[in-house]
Amino acid sequence: MSEHYDVIISGGGYAGLCCGKTLAANGKRILLLEARKEIARKHRGCQCSLYPFGETFSMEGKDITFHQNKITVQNALMAQLTTVECVSGNYTLNTTPPDPMPIIDEGKVKGALEKACRENGVNISTGTKVKSIETDGQRVCITADKEYEADYLIGADGAHSLAMRSLPLKKNKIGTFVEIEVETERMNMPPNGFYAELRSMVAGLYAQPYGEGYMLGVFQGLGPDSTRIDLKNYLEESLHKLKAGGITRRYGCSMPIYLSASSSHYKNILMAGDSVGSFSMVTITGAMLMGLLAGEAVLQHMEGISGAFEAYDKQWRSALQQKSMDRMRSFFFLLKRLNEKRMPRLVKALAGSDLATVGKWYYIKRIPAIVRAFI
Repeated sequence: MSEHYDVIISGGGYAGLCCGKTLAANGKRILLLEARKEIARKHRGCQCSLYPFGETFSMEGKDITFHQNKITVQNALMAQLTTVECVSGNYTLNTTPPDPMPIIDEGKVKGALEKACRENGVNISTGTKVKSIETDGQRVCITADKEYEADYLIGADGAHSLAMRSLPLKKNKIGTFVEIEVETERMNMPPNGFYAELRSMVAGLYAQPYGEGYMLGVFQGLGPDSTRIDLKNYLEESLHKLKAGGITRRYGCSMPIYLSASSSHYKNILMAGDSVGSFSMVTITGAMLMGLLAGEAVLQHMEGISGAFEAYDKQWRSALQQKSMDRMRSFFFLLKRLNEKRMPRLVKALAGSDLATVGKWYYIKRIPAIVRAFI
C-alpha cells in the first residue's frame, strides 16, 4: 500500500528545502525525496554567491539572515568580493561593485535549511531517486524506492527535471552549459577579488576566494552550431597561469539551457527552481524565494483560494526578472559574433574606467568603438 502525504517534494536543493520548511511549519505532512545521498554540501559547479534579487538577506559578522524564510545561518559567509577584474586578450575591465558580493558556504546554508525542515517534521529521504510521476488532478502517484501518494507535488528537481518532463508544459531549449570547477589551496589573485577571462561571451573562466582557499571554473555555453573547446585542457592552462596549487575538490556539470517554461503548474503539481526558471540557472536567492512562494501557493490552494497557482506563476516571474532574462535571447545573434577575435575589441572599447560608477555619457562616447567590435 502506498504511503500518503499532503505534499511530496522532489528535490532537496534551495527551492525544495524552503518549500518543505514553509509547508511543514503550517502543519502539513511532507515527504522530501532527494536523489543524492547528502543534502548539506556543494554538489556541482556553482559560484556560491548571493545576488540582490529573490530572497532578501542581511549579514552580521559571518552570520546571514534570510528574511522571507526567517532563518539565520551562522558562519555561512566565506568571503565578500569587493573588486571585479575581467580580461579578454590584452585588455582589462575593472569594476568596484556598490555592495560587496557575498560568497556562502553551501553546506552550512543547506544544512541549516535541512535541519529546520526536520525540526518541523519533514520526512526527508536521501538517496531516493524519483522514477515516475502520474497525476489525475486529485492524487499524485510517485514511484521511487517504493510507491508514494500525495495531494500535491512540488517539482524542485533541477535543470534535468523528471517532474517537468512528465508534464505537458513547454520549455524551449536553446543550448547547453558545461563547466568544470576546482577548489584549490592557493592561487595568485587578490584576496577579495573576482577574476574572469572571456574567450567569447559564452566561454571563459572565473576565479575567486572560497573559504580558506580559492575556486576556479572554466565554462562554455553551447548552441546548435557551437564548436566545443577542450575544457580539461583550458582548466589546466588556467591553473598554471594563476599559479594555483593544492586541488582539494573537483566538480563538473552539464545543464540544458531553456527559456522559462510556459507555465509552472499543471493540475496539482507546482514547479520551482532550476526546473522551470529561465536558462535553467535560477540563483540561490531566487530558488529560496521560489520555494517559499510555492509552499504558500499550495497552502492557499488547500484553502480553496481560486487562482493561487496562477498568482504564484506571476509572483516568481516578476521577482526573478524572468521577462528580462527571456528577452536576452533577442541578442544571441549578436553575441555569437563575440568570438576570440572580437571579444577583446569590445573590452578595449569599454576599458578605462570603473564600470560600476561611470554614467551614461561614458557609454555614449564609446558607441562607435563598441559597434566596430562586432564587425
